[in-house]
Amino acid sequence: MSKREFVDQVWVCGMLILRTVEDRLQLGLWESIPGYATGQLGILWRPEIAACAYDTISFAGTEQDGGRWFYQVWYCETHNLPDSLSLELLQNALAMNHDPS
Repeated sequence: MSKREFVDQVWVCGMLILRTVEDRLQLGLWESIPGYATGQLGILWRPEIAACAYDTISFAGTEQDGGRWFYQVWYCETHNLPDSLSLELLQNALAMNHDPS
């Protein structure tokens, strides 16, 4: 995808929720919370942190669309986290086990 295509795509806002479903990690993007009428905006299966710096983080994983599975990278902006929290998140990401098995 070109930079122009990346910038021009539809951007969504919501709440990220990491949970275990059927013994697999699932990262969901919700307008509010799971179970509300507004529903989910996307589900990323077996997510892993692809990149993390200050107020941005990217997650990689698989997403189902129209019965097909696609490798996806979600680019997320957290919007101006306090420096101490941003540093804590970076340290936690470094300590995670990123083994996809």
